Amino acid sequence: MPPSPRRGERRRSFCAPRPGIGTPPVRARLGTPSARLGGNGEQRESEREPEAACRETREEASVEVELLRIAGVFGGYPDFHFVYPNGDEVAWIVTVFEARITSGEPVPGDDETAEVRWATLAEASELGLSPATRHMLTRIGEGRSFN
Repeated sequence: MPPSPRRGERRRSFCAPRPGIGTPPVRARLGTPSARLGGNGEQRESEREPEAACRETREEASVEVELLRIAGVFGGYPDFHFVYPNGDEVAWIVTVFEARITSGEPVPGDDETAEVRWATLAEASELGLSPATRHMLTRIGEGRSFN
């Protein structure tokens, strides 16, 4: 689901922990047929992007991570844009971090997460991904770090 319904632009970040040369964990959302990358969430006003990525990964996948590098920065119309039924419109920019797991095993860590598992880029592409998540996975898979 897109960020909270407010007009304007929001910053989001997510963390892509990797086992060796693997690919990011995919998180299935409860009550929906969709999936998204783990550690994906809205940044709090008091947080910087790296802090948000680590917090979201801890909350959603029950692991602590060390951020290694920025894997990409993505945003823009149409994939990172949403209009709510009440007419509120949002756009967002996502900072993607590559990371390594420093402790814990990826398991559901909150009441929104049904499953956490590793998936190849091809497997993840077959899931019910949002346009924004599909956009990011495609670009990262192509070795591109921005739109």
